[in-house]
Amino acid sequence: HNIGFAGQLQTDVYNATQLYDGNLYIGGENGLVILDRNYQKVDNDLTRLLNGTRIRYLLAAKDGALWLATYKNFGLLRYQDGSWHNWSTAQGLPTEKVRTLLQRRNGDIVAGTGNGIVIMRDGAVARVLGAQDGITTGVILCLAEDSSGNLYCGSDGGGIFKIDQHGTISNINYTQEVDKLGTILSLCWDEDNKGLWISNGGALQFLSQDGVHSI
Repeated sequence: HNIGFAGQLQTDVYNATQLYDGNLYIGGENGLVILDRNYQKVDNDLTRLLNGTRIRYLLAAKDGALWLATYKNFGLLRYQDGSWHNWSTAQGLPTEKVRTLLQRRNGDIVAGTGNGIVIMRDGAVARVLGAQDGITTGVILCLAEDSSGNLYCGSDGGGIFKIDQHGTISNINYTQEVDKLGTILSLCWDEDNKGLWISNGGALQFLSQDGVHSI
């Protein structure tokens, strides 16, 4: 096994690893590391641009673009064919602290931020959802979508905010056993079992039609 590449990695790597254009992109506390097929470090305009920038999440979109969730410096950044564009508060983001990303089945890019949800469509901010819309805990840590187009947003302390296909927002914060979900670290839709796996760091739960159950 070739583990020599480990010395080239960031000391602190978030949930920000993505295969893109045949290379491995790794985001960390102080920038972006790209490793080629031979685990050799690649330096390019993007790694130089993001030097010193905290990168929280990477997403390879269906159209061939790479989206990057950055913390403060650039906000939300899109990179493709050597060119990049970013969205910050000046372009409509509620904050430049972007934590997680998801591409929906309809092609929209969803960004979970430190202050609510941003929905990107056709290269522009289409909708921003926050406390005024019912997302009362604004720090969003993870995202998932089910086969019907319902969006699930895991928050830092406020459980899950569900945005249904009609745009209605509801909060899920307790299991059927009346245990509080609290901070949601990870969400994963299970198509085979038609439910949502939930991890809050203390237990594993499963959301189905009859509610959330601890496993």
